Amino acid sequence: MCYNKLSQTLFFVYFVFTFSISAQTNYKPFENSKFIYVNGVKYHYRLWETQTEKKGNVLFIHGFSGSSFSWRNNIDTIVSLGFNVVTVDVPPFGYSDHSTEIDYSSSEQCKRIWKLIEVLEKGEWYLAGHSMGASIVGAMAAMHPEKTAGLIFVDGPYFGTRITTWQEKFLDFFISSEIFRSLANDIGKVAFYNFDKFHDLLESAYSCPPDSIAVKGYLNPFLKNKEIAGAILKMSSATEKENIGIPIGIPTLIIWGKKDKWIDISVGNKMKELYTNAIYKVIDGAGHCSMETKPKEFNKAVSDFIILNYYNSEKNKF
Repeated sequence: MCYNKLSQTLFFVYFVFTFSISAQTNYKPFENSKFIYVNGVKYHYRLWETQTEKKGNVLFIHGFSGSSFSWRNNIDTIVSLGFNVVTVDVPPFGYSDHSTEIDYSSSEQCKRIWKLIEVLEKGEWYLAGHSMGASIVGAMAAMHPEKTAGLIFVDGPYFGTRITTWQEKFLDFFISSEIFRSLANDIGKVAFYNFDKFHDLLESAYSCPPDSIAVKGYLNPFLKNKEIAGAILKMSSATEKENIGIPIGIPTLIIWGKKDKWIDISVGNKMKELYTNAIYKVIDGAGHCSMETKPKEFNKAVSDFIILNYYNSEKNKF
């Protein structure tokens, strides 16, 4: 009897530590904002539940310096098809944790995100990632192909391996310095976190001028977490020790903006060569963020993909 009580107590302590809702977080950047701790790391996420017959779940992962805000033009369309949608701010971005003490390696990020979404819904997920987020969802699918209903890469490559050069090792050593990270925080607060800088950044990413809503949506998390620069450097210096691998046999959609100035379309072409069975959609007039600047074309490509895959999966059950 004592053993059972001790086991229950230890399990309760473990569960609270691993998956604990933040009682101290009063600030909600969005109406449906939620915060959860996974392995001691605070995550901001948002959940939209379909009001029609549910067909599945879709996870959206943003790119470098983005957040759940990046998917604002896409959520309603996917939810209306019968899918629950979750967006997650990947630390240190958005309103999630930005501590320099976090393990930012790709494998740990993926493990934590899998834990997070499985708290919400166990089973298969469609994983969609933009730019940096494409690497994350690719690694997530490679870790758990049995849990991945489909993959969507948006202007971001995933090749499954990382080769660290001596230059990268030197840079990692340099930017891992606490002094350098502190200096980066000071520079960021003084010179970078302002409307004009973010306007120029987005104009380059969009390949067209952004509106004020877009600029403020990207800028606000940085104004809320002004010590984020040091955490970004820590994340950038995190090197992957293991080869996570390439997800095989998973339905895949690759979307690329034809005018992408950040990751050239030639990279998308290489992705299509690697994922030979993938659907490859090039969006004319789009830059690096087609989901924001060309939402009609983007939403159609994603909708067609997940609905086709859903009905194919349903046929295979019989």
